[in-house]
Amino acid sequence: RVESEKGVGSRFIFDIVFDWGEELSSEYESAIPSSLRALLVDDDTDFLQYLKGILESYDVTVDAVSNGEAAVRKAKKRADYDLVFVDWQLSGINGCKTSEKLKKLLPRETKYIMVSAFDKTDIESGSKNFKADLFLQKPVLPRALYNGILNILSHGKKREEQDDASNDFRGRTILVAEDIEINREIVSSIFEETGAVLILAENGEEAVARFSENPEIIDLVLMDMQMPVMDGLTATRTIRALNVPKAKKVPILAMTANAFKEDMELCLSAGMNGHIAKPIEVDVLFEAVAKYIKKQK
Repeated sequence: RVESEKGVGSRFIFDIVFDWGEELSSEYESAIPSSLRALLVDDDTDFLQYLKGILESYDVTVDAVSNGEAAVRKAKKRADYDLVFVDWQLSGINGCKTSEKLKKLLPRETKYIMVSAFDKTDIESGSKNFKADLFLQKPVLPRALYNGILNILSHGKKREEQDDASNDFRGRTILVAEDIEINREIVSSIFEETGAVLILAENGEEAVARFSENPEIIDLVLMDMQMPVMDGLTATRTIRALNVPKAKKVPILAMTANAFKEDMELCLSAGMNGHIAKPIEVDVLFEAVAKYIKKQK
């Protein structure tokens, strides 16, 4: 039925009957080790329960507290947390100071995830003495949380593998075109220890502009397909059409959730060299980047 009031709006109401579906496989969640223990610190009780529920669905053991003082007390009782999620703007001791206190009590391997409704640049300006392993902007979506955890855990393993020269991209510059901030954060985190310099663009038009400013320094482009202002396919065609030698040969890799065969064909026809599916697998990403960057040596 429809309920409508002039000048106010309309409501369209309907009922649909569904059969129960088959139970989903737990294969996706199982990539996060069930042995993980997390400490959550947030004075928003609704968000605290929301985050706790998601993490527990991944079999992570969770302790949740509403302020920094309680977090410090928890850490003093048991210093075995693998992950610490801290809201930046806590009442009492703020998130950065809380994290600094926890770092003195918890193992060096503990990963710190700063969570906030504020933009990362605002946080960085007020937290010069503390650097988080990951920043998540509220509202935190389950997929972003899942990918973030996997990436910082994989990142830690990469850090231990000092002899792995395949992930050494020192002296290389990578242009990343991605409109979703959390995805830019994840990519930046992945490449942090590789030595690569990243230039970030929020849409295709900005990516073309960044490339045009100094094309010779760009060694590779990671290009999302679906972006506002200018999509990745159009941006790729625009770069390829530029009247500079580097525009014709710079490797451009699609980085997108569109993973069907026709999507890959669209990428190739637009002038891209390859395709990396989201959610990003770190090893797959590094392998692809290494393949195209080393071709240029």
